[in-house]
Amino acid sequence: MKIIFIAIVCIFEFNIQTFAQTTNLCTTLPCYNQATCLPTLNGFTCICPDGWTETRCDIRINNCESSPCLNNGICSSIGNSWRCTCIDPYSGVNCGTNIALSNISPFFQCQCQPGYSGQRCEKRANSCALSPMMCQNGVCENLLTSYRCTCFNGFTGTNCQTLIDFCISAPCSNGGTCVTPING
Repeated sequence: MKIIFIAIVCIFEFNIQTFAQTTNLCTTLPCYNQATCLPTLNGFTCICPDGWTETRCDIRINNCESSPCLNNGICSSIGNSWRCTCIDPYSGVNCGTNIALSNISPFFQCQCQPGYSGQRCEKRANSCALSPMMCQNGVCENLLTSYRCTCFNGFTGTNCQTLIDFCISAPCSNGGTCVTPING
């Protein structure tokens, strides 16, 4: 009895440059919160927008962690910065000035521009504090005489009240089901 062995040898050549050019992990949208994805040889790098951090830009930066507001001022984390909302009689960037102790002249009165109040127009209007739920799914930012909402990923609208339906265009092929994950 004869036994015959047949050996098949496959030669496979791996070219890292070709692999990197054909495998762009950014097409899987790995970055969150409108971050920019850059393909690399080892995968991808996310460039985070203001206010976000970590590998995939999925952690909101808390600029108020160091408690920069004095005298019970309320800190709001905005982008890569913060803003203090002062409680009477305090004012200033960090709520460190007691305006009740300042000498108010009986000889003049200030007529404040829109968005400011107080005896010397030292208080800035705070639209966000008047209605904390103004930005339903986002972060409220005070402007001079109004406000602006920066919506969390997946929401839109003036007050971030509308859920974005990313599946409306039916992006999945071959019977795939589209699901919209919300991160924010």
